[in-house]
Amino acid sequence: MGIWSLTLQADAPAVGQTYTVPVLVDSAVGKRVTYTNTWPTKRTFKTRSSRPDVVDIRPDSEEVTLEPGETAYLRVVVKPYGGPSPSDPSPSALLAASGMTGRERVELARSLVASLPPELAVAEQDLQLVAAREALVFIDDAEGGGNVEVLGVRVVYCE
Repeated sequence: MGIWSLTLQADAPAVGQTYTVPVLVDSAVGKRVTYTNTWPTKRTFKTRSSRPDVVDIRPDSEEVTLEPGETAYLRVVVKPYGGPSPSDPSPSALLAASGMTGRERVELARSLVASLPPELAVAEQDLQLVAAREALVFIDDAEGGGNVEVLGVRVVYCE
């Protein structure tokens, strides 16, 4: 009788940059993230999301070919809040874990209020945190298949 032993180790990916995006619960928001080809040769990159239910990659950004040193916008869509999920941390827990100061939280609320069209205007003090979710955007080398960079997206849903 043969005995097999299999040991696996998985580490969380190293996140290069994290973006915090405030969103009204019933709204989708498009965001552009810049990416520069740091390789000395022309490369094609594929992008994908760890949570397409939270952050989706627009079709025109799923595969991008860049010359050396060329910069392009990767377009993502932050999807509307789809209701509670058992895997979601509480908004306060996620914000606390993010290390955001009180001042940064106020700026987050201000940026959301400033982005609203006039018909949806709301005062900063009236905003209520509903949920917070995180997703990773992976930028992979299309030819070699390896991961090149990981971006974090922290979505804070408010109403």
